[in-house]
Amino acid sequence: MAELVYDENGRLLFTKEMKEEYTILFPTMLPVHFGLMARILETEGFHVEMLTTNHRGIVDEGLKYVHNDTCYPALLVMSYKALCVNIL
Repeated sequence: MAELVYDENGRLLFTKEMKEEYTILFPTMLPVHFGLMARILETEGFHVEMLTTNHRGIVDEGLKYVHNDTCYPALLVMSYKALCVNIL
């Protein structure tokens, strides 16, 4: 696993080892745009996975942790994150 490196302000720095070991998870909110961004990152050597599950359960998962007045795109992103954490 990559060694965690921090700058003088305590901010975690992204290292070359992280680029090789970590995976970026993309939600499917704008499939064309996010797909294009994923391909660009892949050509730069990043590992990218598109989260393509799109059923009502994703929204319900997010509503367990987020207020229902949250805007829908933000709710989707938080729902995907909660779903990934629960699966892992």
